[in-house]
Amino acid sequence: AADVVHLCATWANDSGAAIYVDGAKVKEGELAMGKTKKAGGVMNIGQEQDSLGGGYDGNQAFAGSLYNLNMFNMKLSDDQVTKLYGEAHSARWYLTICGKWECDDVLQGSIWSHS
Repeated sequence: AADVVHLCATWANDSGAAIYVDGAKVKEGELAMGKTKKAGGVMNIGQEQDSLGGGYDGNQAFAGSLYNLNMFNMKLSDDQVTKLYGEAHSARWYLTICGKWECDDVLQGSIWSHS
């Protein structure tokens, strides 16, 4: 059986970014401090771009399964990420969710994006 891992990445332009694995912060730092993100963009999951609008390398694609994806309209605190991890499948999340995708049937190795 495959291991299930809960990943969470957070970002705010005034406090930087953090990455969490199974509810625990593993990395944090400054990223795009003072910058803003415009509405109407495209979010790519499972593949990074080598250039704006494309430049994908198939050898760098995510290989695995994605269960679901939540996007919030705020940066989650350490406590909120821990709570989200603990509630994983048993409770509805109490914060405003901008987007929620159930991804049970996403194909492995393909590029999936939602704009």
